[in-house]
Amino acid sequence: MRRYMPLLLKARHEDRKDLGDKDLLKELAAQANLDLDRFAKDLDDRTTLDEIAASHKEAVEERGVFGTPTFVFENGASAFLKLIRPKTPEQAEKAFDSLVDVMSNNTFIGEVKRPQPPWPKGVFD
Repeated sequence: MRRYMPLLLKARHEDRKDLGDKDLLKELAAQANLDLDRFAKDLDDRTTLDEIAASHKEAVEERGVFGTPTFVFENGASAFLKLIRPKTPEQAEKAFDSLVDVMSNNTFIGEVKRPQPPWPKGVFD
């Protein structure tokens, strides 16, 4: 799954591919060197989709989730986070730690949002 998920996210968010296309999903599974017979079997197994649907319904109804990633903390706080690609792994880690603190301990903050587009200067340089 660790090899597959980045390919899936790139296909959806960068390449704007339709993730309902089973041929695309199988192609990505091949790129990730997954067991293709098992992948095809699992892809056609309705129980997995039913589990995802139930989890999604609970997230929306119980937590107000409307997108990913939404973080849900032990104290019941939850927050959606939209990120722009960080320049370095260190920058990403530092931001993540800071944001987890803000999102979990400051439930009085309702929203922080940057105007888009245009993005702030230098973000994609």
